[in-house]
Amino acid sequence: MLRIREYIYFPDKDGKKMNRRRVDLKELESFGFEYKENKRIPQNSIWNYEDYLEVKGNKEQIYIRAFDNREITVFSSCGKAIDKLYDLIVAGYVEKVEEE
Repeated sequence: MLRIREYIYFPDKDGKKMNRRRVDLKELESFGFEYKENKRIPQNSIWNYEDYLEVKGNKEQIYIRAFDNREITVFSSCGKAIDKLYDLIVAGYVEKVEEE
């Protein structure tokens, strides 16, 4: 399972000490995600990335449950959502965890 990290680690200026910074899901906006609030059931609110394609009516989508364990769900048939996921991985926002 993939999820958004809770903390990002980065080296200190001298390179000897590691610091950590809590990841605010609001940072996902810089990757094209939008917050979709579910007022009736807040646990089902998500951070969502969508790209509608005119090819066969496909929809590329990534969503991240905001109030759960930050699990990432990807729907991709043309690869655009996979490219967006790759951007998150390269930026250090994604970690792989064992399923519970």
